[in-house]
Amino acid sequence: MDTIARTLLVVADTPTACQSVNQLLATATHLRAIETTPDQAPMTLLQTPCDCMLLCSPMPNPDALKLISAIRALSDLPLLLLTDVDRAAYAVDALQHGAQDYLLLPELTPDLLTTRIERAIAAVNYSRERAHARLETSELRYSKLVASMQEGFLLCELIRNGSGQAVDFRYLELNPAIEALSGLKPSETVGRLVSEVVPHLEEYWMHAYQQAVDSGETVRVEYYAAPLSRWYDAIIVPYGGELFAVLFDDITDRKQSEVALQVSEARYRSLFETMAQGVIYYDAELQIIGVNPAAEQILEQQADTLIGRTITLGQSLAILREDGTPLPAEEHPVRIALHTHQVVRGVVLGLTAPGQQRVRWLRIDVVPTFEAGQEAPTQ
Repeated sequence: MDTIARTLLVVADTPTACQSVNQLLATATHLRAIETTPDQAPMTLLQTPCDCMLLCSPMPNPDALKLISAIRALSDLPLLLLTDVDRAAYAVDALQHGAQDYLLLPELTPDLLTTRIERAIAAVNYSRERAHARLETSELRYSKLVASMQEGFLLCELIRNGSGQAVDFRYLELNPAIEALSGLKPSETVGRLVSEVVPHLEEYWMHAYQQAVDSGETVRVEYYAAPLSRWYDAIIVPYGGELFAVLFDDITDRKQSEVALQVSEARYRSLFETMAQGVIYYDAELQIIGVNPAAEQILEQQADTLIGRTITLGQSLAILREDGTPLPAEEHPVRIALHTHQVVRGVVLGLTAPGQQRVRWLRIDVVPTFEAGQEAPTQ
């Protein structure tokens, strides 16, 4: 039999009950008993390291069940209920409240009690070892995952003022990708406040972090960090209490491209609206989708009367070749450019309105345009 020294906490509300247990333990010299009452049991447990608790409850007692629940809330200490009454319902209740075993005092012998104590201790120790192993495995996987991520990862603690408003946060954990994404070195950042590391960070970051912590819901934002001169796409995840995690990526290049595109589109729109040359946009179905003011003036028609028309249907203008003969639809330079994917330049066409003899002669260039990844022109 295992003879490791054990400390037992014997809980009983009468001296007689304690005496009965001590008599059973008398021959087990490796077991040391500390006696206490049910009222003092939780405090004694907190103050005195123990290997197992023996709770003596001679008769079915709701208070005993409450004590088991209270002890279980404090510790996973092995707990055996000793009673005089063989009642299945009481045994089930005791086990459901957290007792490891249910023993009948009249049937106990010193060897049986010692065996059941060692069995309960072994079972709890095994559970602890399994839990510890699972925790180590989980932490190892977590560490490997965080370390291998290309996205930045932060674990932080929100700091509030007296009125509950978030005013700062502390860096608790950073992954290696942080340095490339923000310039922050994890070894120099962990444990410090953001007000020290990145002073003057915009308030909207703090508001987003507080929103996630207070609501308990994930928050996603795209914000600019002026002190770092970078844009970030950030996913903020509440982590319990005042803790929150942030997964983020540097989207500065994308944002700069968006701004450049906006500027380019504004310049194009200004040029399109003010240039002297007429411009007409066709889609891949040969349908007019855009007309600039100069084209309206040249064609003497409003844009809304032209948009939606094709080169073959609903034309209000007759189109002539340079020699004055009618231009077949299949020879239209827009059709040729879209079909061949080639620029068509310097085509001279004549336009006449129904009932009019005057011909307006135009020199036309057609330039097919392609979207990224497309082999055929879209306009």
